[in-house]
Amino acid sequence: MNSGSARALVMAAIACGVVACGGGGGGGSTAGIDRLGISSGTITGFGSIFVNGVEWRTSGAGISVDDGPGTEADLRLGQVVTVRGTLDANGAGGRAESIDFDNEVEGPIASIDAAAASFVVLGQVVLTSPDTVFDDSIVGGFAGLAVGDEVEVSGYRDAAGAIRATRVEQHDAGDDFEVKGVVSGLDPVAKTFLLGSLVVNYAGAVLEDFGSDTLGNGDFVEVEGDFAGGVLVADKVEREDDISGDAGDESEVEGYITRFVSPADFDVAGVRVTTNAGTEFEGGTAADLALDLKVEVEGEFNAAGVLVADEVEIRVQPDDADVEIAGAVTALQAGGFAIQGVQVKVTPTTLWKDDSNAALPTFSLADLRLGDYVEIRGAEDGSAAANDVIATRVERDDDDDESILRGPVQAENEPDLTVLGITIDTTGAVFRDEDDNPMSEAAFFAAVGVGDVVKAETDVPGAFNGNSFVAEEVEIED
Repeated sequence: MNSGSARALVMAAIACGVVACGGGGGGGSTAGIDRLGISSGTITGFGSIFVNGVEWRTSGAGISVDDGPGTEADLRLGQVVTVRGTLDANGAGGRAESIDFDNEVEGPIASIDAAAASFVVLGQVVLTSPDTVFDDSIVGGFAGLAVGDEVEVSGYRDAAGAIRATRVEQHDAGDDFEVKGVVSGLDPVAKTFLLGSLVVNYAGAVLEDFGSDTLGNGDFVEVEGDFAGGVLVADKVEREDDISGDAGDESEVEGYITRFVSPADFDVAGVRVTTNAGTEFEGGTAADLALDLKVEVEGEFNAAGVLVADEVEIRVQPDDADVEIAGAVTALQAGGFAIQGVQVKVTPTTLWKDDSNAALPTFSLADLRLGDYVEIRGAEDGSAAANDVIATRVERDDDDDESILRGPVQAENEPDLTVLGITIDTTGAVFRDEDDNPMSEAAFFAAVGVGDVVKAETDVPGAFNGNSFVAEEVEIED
């Protein structure tokens, strides 16, 4: 899919998401009836927890964290969880009976690719994006990582088996390392196999949940053990089950399409999905489905364990979330807020994080106040009023003079640029290329054209005002 068509999908998805016309709000074809529900997705807020736009009440729920007992206090923003419970009749809330969280990998960083915003842990490639949540203990986010750091990563697998990280945090000292993956290169004599490029020695391991089956190539497993000399010496090898439900169970599954035969036969997060003539599509059509597209599927399991989709929502793709704005909230309105001349809309799946002194664990739009300093990530909403933005992530911080405006160039007329309808005055600014190297004004404007993404910054109070932005620094973004 080219960038133009991907952006068009984003715009359409945004238009639907803001008015809650389906998937994210947990809609359903059985309105008026409480029903069993399964929701697999990212935690985007608390009070109790929000997953796929549904507020799941956690009182009395059994919570499992990394295969051990846990509490709601152990859950974090950005973790991918599976919730089982009873959905309310309106589909917007539910009572959780169980909440399960398990990291994709826990171990030392072997290498880092700054240009690709990726790193490798226990043979697993981890891809990060602007929407990846980094724990506060990792100062500077991705830039704060170093080879040898021990981390825990939550996220989704893509078609190549890489982990699209939704959360990265420090690994607890003294805990075993863990990794999930598909077994290959099994050597039953040497008692070794591969997970990606990682060699696993299972000679002394306990095998769990295999029943009468034996370990085999193609099994999806979780391995725990110690890492030494480039080999993970396993204490335990556990067969992992895919998300599943009984016939008639309502389910919402978020993730990437990892197998694609046709629009009526594909996999999302290990779940086989089928569509039919009654399936509704948001953010695109059936023809837009493809490998590595991020989607949310809502429907019911049939007797064969296949998720029959009532709705397929094409989510904002990480590569399309190219808008970043930092500044003070200048207006509040239903469904969003404004930062100077930019209208910011939120959806049921917007991730909320409060890094201010208030540190509200249940931070949401209702807690925003005029003058609050926020940083947002998102995508343009070209389907509505010009220059509106859909926020995939909102973070509140303590007051800061730094203002940021990042997005695709709409017009350029040296020394001015237009981004999201805001005129950026670059007179006297420092210019940088995509590798952060300084460049001249002439070289900058020769390199920048309509559609290219730029980032403007200033620490001067009042330099971002209404529809104008006086930049101290402007950079071409990769």
